[in-house]
Amino acid sequence: MGIDLNGVADISFTVSGQPDSLRIQGYVDLLNFALNKDRIGDLTAKLTYDDNKIQFDRFYFEHAPGSFLSLKGDIVLPTGQKTNEKSSMLQEEQFNIGLEFANIKLSDYPFLRQQNYPLNGVFAGNFQLEGTLSRFLAHYDFRAHHLQYREYIFPEIILNGSIHPEAIVLEDGLINFMGTRISVQGKKNIQWNYQQLENIFQDREFSLQIQMQEDSVKFLNVLTPEVDLLTGEIFASFDIGGTVEQPRFRSGRFDIKNGNLYLSKIENPFTAIQFKSNIEDNKLIIQQCQASSSGDITKRGLLQRLTSFFYRPDSKSVFYPAGGKVN
Repeated sequence: MGIDLNGVADISFTVSGQPDSLRIQGYVDLLNFALNKDRIGDLTAKLTYDDNKIQFDRFYFEHAPGSFLSLKGDIVLPTGQKTNEKSSMLQEEQFNIGLEFANIKLSDYPFLRQQNYPLNGVFAGNFQLEGTLSRFLAHYDFRAHHLQYREYIFPEIILNGSIHPEAIVLEDGLINFMGTRISVQGKKNIQWNYQQLENIFQDREFSLQIQMQEDSVKFLNVLTPEVDLLTGEIFASFDIGGTVEQPRFRSGRFDIKNGNLYLSKIENPFTAIQFKSNIEDNKLIIQQCQASSSGDITKRGLLQRLTSFFYRPDSKSVFYPAGGKVN
């Protein structure tokens, strides 16, 4: 299948100065740019090259009013004028680039849906990069609204953090998953070498902190189909580490006060749930587990499946009850 590009382009360049000190200005206007008859938007750009510096005076893409991507900044190129050849080779480009985007709707770009991406939503954020190819510091602020991946709905995602040659850091994150707000922070070590990008994630260690305090949790059926809804005073805090292939709960806490658990296989819910627990080195230790139910929880192996939610031999987790009862 071929690609059909349409639009009106106006491109011009102005060159001035001496052969060894040129000044170049470029102007680009793309109007009503379309891909396979699907409108992409308009692009306006103004770039200047002068004294070994590329300046992005303006780079503005707009699909519709309020839906845009903007880039500003400059790149200082190596001068290559030092007498010592080795010193000259060590010089690097200097970056000072800022990217901002807002109200980017995936539904506005039908060609993405043709690539079998089961994703939809509205995106906004900014990205700031300073430094060189070897030593840099970047800050990011990413926001997604009404994000939907397959049947999973995320009303809001906010991620703020930084990137440097040693790590990708999530300093402050908020994930609203099916109406439950989850706070996250984390860090993933990297080994940055722009000449050996294949080794960037050679260090597999990571750390992730998760915290939730809610009066209801609606996404538990994603983890185990038997659970429809959990309500009450719910608090969870987890510190997760290890490697990507073998993550571990280093510590944590999970409490429920005056809770109600609604199950798909039982007509009457568990009520008056009092549950206190902590996690130590990948082990869940329960201090209190108390609930009431008028239903028969022995039918069709339901109790065993609920227990497996906490104890899964294949994941090497351990279920340590310190005391509890079901009335």
